[in-house]
Amino acid sequence: RGYMQPSENTIRRKARLQMSSLVNVSNRKVEDNWHTCDEMTDTNGVHIIETYSGIMSGIANLNISKVGEFEILDEKSKVNEFFDYTEKEALALGVRNLTKEEKFERIEKTLKALEYMSIKGNQTNHLTDTKPKFIIMADYGWGNNVFQGIINKNGLDIEMLKEAITQNEEYRLSNIYIGVNKFFDKNNNLDIEVIKQELEDYDFIKVDNVHNTFKNYLEELKVNI
Repeated sequence: RGYMQPSENTIRRKARLQMSSLVNVSNRKVEDNWHTCDEMTDTNGVHIIETYSGIMSGIANLNISKVGEFEILDEKSKVNEFFDYTEKEALALGVRNLTKEEKFERIEKTLKALEYMSIKGNQTNHLTDTKPKFIIMADYGWGNNVFQGIINKNGLDIEMLKEAITQNEEYRLSNIYIGVNKFFDKNNNLDIEVIKQELEDYDFIKVDNVHNTFKNYLEELKVNI
């Protein structure tokens, strides 16, 4: 196996948004999908494609404090550092850090993309909707994801969620917003009324549907950014 050393001109940018792979947390099942064209050979012919389906779970971290801010390094120190532009490039391009309004606009567009996420993979004959049906959103002052692993094949692990909230309380910077859609929760042990009841002692947790959760989180962020 070969290894290529980054050249002096290689830009090493660190992503502001980092996402995990989607993992199936439900009892996986196989859907048979009828097709009339072979995508590989572009020839017609009736055939079946088996598509695995289930409830997928994933996590995403957005480094809000660094959105719209750029790392600019001098020529001598840039080789092994993460950076966006050299000083010469930044001067030529007129690079500047964004205003709060511009930062918020970028964050809003990013979260809207997550709310209406569409995955271009094989979908079932039901044209499965890949938008989030359950989500937890909050700001924390450290990089690790607080809520990792709270969703499993039985739905939401309320006790694990409570433990995660308690153990990371000193790092919490915002309210915690939980969104779950009613048409989804009845079949997946994610009943919105049960969640509200279990978390009623936490006045900083706001439970609503997924769309309102994105909306309410952004309203708080716009004030506090």
